[in-house]
Parts: sequence; structure tokens; C-alpha cells
Amino acid sequence: MLNKLFGVLLALLAFCAGTWILVRTLPGDDGLDAAAATLGALSPLAMIVLGLALILLGGLYLYSGLAPRRRAQLAFVNESGTVNIRVDAIRDFVAKLAPEFSSIVRMSPHVVVRRGRIDIIVGVRIQAGPQIHATCELLQQRVRERLITGLGITQVREIEVTVTDIVGEKQES
Repeated sequence: MLNKLFGVLLALLAFCAGTWILVRTLPGDDGLDAAAATLGALSPLAMIVLGLALILLGGLYLYSGLAPRRRAQLAFVNESGTVNIRVDAIRDFVAKLAPEFSSIVRMSPHVVVRRGRIDIIVGVRIQAGPQIHATCELLQQRVRERLITGLGITQVREIEVTVTDIVGEKQES
């Protein structure tokens, strides 16, 4: 949210600076001299180009940042029509596997759709111990199995498990 606000403010600043440069470049009342003193020894044409570029840059950023984005999805076409599954739904489905693994403290999957196939990148925070490698391999297998049996998705290209943090071993009571 803060990044979006900062981006909007930066775009508005660029838009205003471009407008200011163009207004100061207009003939009359020494506007050209004032702008030239402010921006250095730029030619009037260079100042007009700079002003227009800043206005265009600010406008394009605002347009691209505020326009509604189409959510990524995986499409399945059959004789009855099309079934679309949003990437967010697949991500949430994969995240529900975490409780099956007692050593996984936190799991944050990310789904990437490329040419009708998906890659799953799973970041895990895991407890220390000799089972880390085996747990990650088992997690890869379970993710693939659950996508096939639970969602019918067979177009999984790669499942990558990245250990993002290793915490101390579980205390036995």
C-alpha cells in the first residue's frame, strides 16, 4: 500500500515538474530565462522535450498503476467450454498442505503460469534437524499429488522448494 502511494506521489511530481518546465519555457515574461537558469544551459527544444517526457512518464505510470489488473489464471478447454482456475486459488490450495508436515513452521507458495503450464515455488520456514532434505522432497511429491488428485491439474512443470529460514529444533515435553 505504501509503495503504491509513493509511486503515485512520484508520478504526480513528475507530471507537475513537466508541466512547470513547459510553462516556464513559453515565450514572454522571461519565462525562458528563468527556466534556463533553473535547469542549466538547456536549449528551449531540450526543455520542451524534457517537460513532455516527464508529463508522459507521470501519466503512463498513473495509468498503469491505477488500471485494474487482470488476475493470472490457468485455463482448461474441454468440449463443454472453458474452466479457469485463478493462480490465487491454486496458491491457497497448496498452502493448506502445511499442517501435514510437523516440521514446517510456515509455508508460502507462489504460482507462475507459463504457456499453459505452472511452476510452483514454495518458500518454507522449517525446524532444524536431519530431516530437512527428506521433508522438502516429500513436500514436492505431495504438492504434485494434491494438484493432480484435488484439482485435476497435470500441467505442473516444476515444483521448487526453497528453505527461507531454519528455526531451532522442537522442544520435547
